[in-house]
Amino acid sequence: MFFINDKAGIAYESTEGGIAKWRSADKDFTRLMSSEERAAFMSPCRRVSADEAADFMLAKDAASGAAAPRA
Repeated sequence: MFFINDKAGIAYESTEGGIAKWRSADKDFTRLMSSEERAAFMSPCRRVSADEAADFMLAKDAASGAAAPRA
């Protein structure tokens, strides 16, 4: 399942066993989240497809210059 947290500007993938994978414009994260952390994080999120999550982060990268090719 994929989610987008518009307020935090991150895309999030929820996997089995409580493992969370998410991405901001400058970092990738993978870690086990407690149920309290997950509830707090998930409250402002909306569920999206994997493609929508990828498109969201590509747009954020482009806006921040992170996706710009290096000379």
